Amino acid sequence: MKKICLITLLLSSASALTTCTVAQTLVGVSLNLGNKLTYSPNSDGLDSPIMLAGGILVNYRMNLINNWVILYGANVGIIGYSIRVHAIDTLRPQPDRGSTFSFPDYSTFYGGLALSIGKNIYLGQRELLIGLGGGVSYTYSGYSTEYSVSTHFPDGSVTEQFYATTAPRNRITSFAKVLMQFPINKLVTLGVEYSKHFSSILDGRYAFYHTKQPSSGDISLYQSEVSLVCLFKLLRK
Repeated sequence: MKKICLITLLLSSASALTTCTVAQTLVGVSLNLGNKLTYSPNSDGLDSPIMLAGGILVNYRMNLINNWVILYGANVGIIGYSIRVHAIDTLRPQPDRGSTFSFPDYSTFYGGLALSIGKNIYLGQRELLIGLGGGVSYTYSGYSTEYSVSTHFPDGSVTEQFYATTAPRNRITSFAKVLMQFPINKLVTLGVEYSKHFSSILDGRYAFYHTKQPSSGDISLYQSEVSLVCLFKLLRK
């Protein structure tokens, strides 16, 4: 008897949830900012600027009872990162931080699946969705990259000051994210998301040679982005 009552309760709850559920399909684009490289140990001769990249995404949105929302979908895009080198030279009579060289890279692609749960809150007449979720993504790059900085002197001699190499880790990684979305009208929704991956998608090494104490270390990249999202609702026929 208890089993029958439990099954009846579950079926009635599912029926009520389905009745109150409205499914929407949204497609859009994202503008992604972030992906600073990590150097271990840190070096005065290296930094990593915030890079700009983009992606496209498809979201399925289910509006549940009591203003709860489930979002799930997929996205694909490009990852941008850059090594910025200051050609430090501590072997000269007067130490020199040297010129700055930037090496941007846009050779890594990603595809991911995400699931989030959130709730609509109302600020006056405005609807704002705040959510939390996560997922998995796969990154791919077809080749390794080498970087070098050398100084050419008037006497024709050349001194190598910096060398680095990076190799992609084509792998599946998990991530967490937070998001905010607000509709502009019945068709367009704008949003802001922050996502953080838990595994490095890049292996690398760097070395400075023209220094009293040669500096070397590892390079890694944990995909971390703030995304500005614009979504368009697909109308059903």
